Amino acid sequence: MKKYAKIIDEKLKTCVVLIHDEAYDESFRQEGYSLQEVEQGYDYNWYIKGFAPSKPQELINRERRSLLLRQLEETDYIAAKIAEGAATKEEYADVIANRQKWRDEINLLENTTF
Repeated sequence: MKKYAKIIDEKLKTCVVLIHDEAYDESFRQEGYSLQEVEQGYDYNWYIKGFAPSKPQELINRERRSLLLRQLEETDYIAAKIAEGAATKEEYADVIANRQKWRDEINLLENTTF
């Protein structure tokens, strides 16, 4: 599939993209489109290749923290089972170790970005 782009912001190099698998249509040129190498940014906008912004590290860290918190929530039932005597620490040793790693990483992320 070929990508035809029309630049809509010269400074940011954002563009509108037509993805077309047929031969170049003269109407594309008349509307300002040309065959271009483009890429999609983390923000889902299209850019001329080499100009797409990278996801900011702070956002990456926040997303990672959210994932780790979800993983903790999804395994909370194990801590409850152990506390109530329905399971033993030995049965869930690997999960307990992972939970500690997740908490350590959350603490690290909170100390570097929040």
